[in-house]
Amino acid sequence: TNPTKKQEEKLMQFQARYDTFYQEYQRFHETPSDCTFASISAADKEFMDKIFFRMNRVHHSNHFRSMLRLGIGCHHGSMNSRIRQAVEMLFRRGFVKVVSATSTLALGINMPCKTAVFLHDSVHLDSLSYRQALSVLQHSLMTFNQPKKQNIVKLYFLFSLQFLLRQGYLDQEGQPQGFAGLVIHVHHHEPANFVFIQFLVDGLLHKICQPPKAPSKVFSEEVMEKLVLILANLFGRNYLPPCLNEEELTFEQSKVFLDDLPDEFAASVQEYNRTALQIFGNFFLSISSQANLEEEYELPLSGTSFKGLQLPEAIDFASELAKSLKSPTTAVSPFACLSGHTDLDLFKMGVVDPIVFRTLGIHTNNIPVLHLKYYDKQGREMPINAYALDFYKHGCLGALHTDNGLHRGDAFHLVKDFMLVIAAISNSLTLLCENEDDPVVLAFQQLKESYQKKFQGVCN
Repeated sequence: TNPTKKQEEKLMQFQARYDTFYQEYQRFHETPSDCTFASISAADKEFMDKIFFRMNRVHHSNHFRSMLRLGIGCHHGSMNSRIRQAVEMLFRRGFVKVVSATSTLALGINMPCKTAVFLHDSVHLDSLSYRQALSVLQHSLMTFNQPKKQNIVKLYFLFSLQFLLRQGYLDQEGQPQGFAGLVIHVHHHEPANFVFIQFLVDGLLHKICQPPKAPSKVFSEEVMEKLVLILANLFGRNYLPPCLNEEELTFEQSKVFLDDLPDEFAASVQEYNRTALQIFGNFFLSISSQANLEEEYELPLSGTSFKGLQLPEAIDFASELAKSLKSPTTAVSPFACLSGHTDLDLFKMGVVDPIVFRTLGIHTNNIPVLHLKYYDKQGREMPINAYALDFYKHGCLGALHTDNGLHRGDAFHLVKDFMLVIAAISNSLTLLCENEDDPVVLAFQQLKESYQKKFQGVCN
């Protein structure tokens, strides 16, 4: 039946009220102009709908879509190709203003920009990638290259050279020798590569790489899993959030929480760390003359300076403190000295960053030491993700996503990188060792074949 005139008037009133409420709803949900990087006029609605329609079937597309609407994008190799293409197109249009990218920015991607920020140094940032990244710039460059720290870099090179000489990677003429080739092949996992060589030199790997029967060259699964456990503690250090508790969680296929290194291997790591800290502790002492003492006596936030105070109490306290310490404090922050720290603490792990001169800009990340335990800024321990060992046991990338909490693309690349590390070690040991029947060489050959077989099963 046709509606009456009165019903038509009510419908028109309801429609008008709905349109008014919908306009108010859109107005309240609009992002303020001062809370977004996006340039709204750079792309029309039709173009945006076309871009977002191509992202509909992408995993977590809503998360990336909300970021792009705010003018923020990310671009790296593990991302879905449709999301990367959307970031590139919106960035060229000028809609997206800020992009966080890895080396994909430098590898032929046409994304011209005005400013490039190199957040930190990396072994992957070689001179070629650096120049290619600069080629996309139209105007300015933002970097943290400070000429005043050239002397620190030169001293760091000298102590790094001393470290390589003492570890036996260089001869007296500076030529590589011994296990230098193996160290170079897995250089992107420093300092784990140095620790692995320490295990070889100490003979620890020969103790566990023993076949069940003397004439046999096939190793048991127990030996293979122990090898993967050791390698995962070195080359597969992907950390889990500290809030996770192993005792309270259960998983279907993966163990998730990686076990610690065996006691003998942990002791070898500690011995290696002591050697490295002895060398680079002297490095901190040598560069102390490059510190800005005026700034060292200032509080970092307020800028209040305590240099040259003539208060009797301060002088008496400082003199009494110096007498009680009876140790030099030439490279320790004056504020850290009040807690009893001396130069001797620069040779200890875990206390260098808070006490060293802050104007030097040097941290323990520049020292090739391997921390057996890793803690966040609140002091909570962050366990290591056992993705490498779990994949060796079940060979399922889906379990690494559901149990281990890894993104599918990240899981693929992490497992691939771990497999390539095993292959590099196996190939290097085969070339270096004259004995073809060496148990460590045979064990790594078997492990390489097993891991590659499992990885190829995922690729196929």
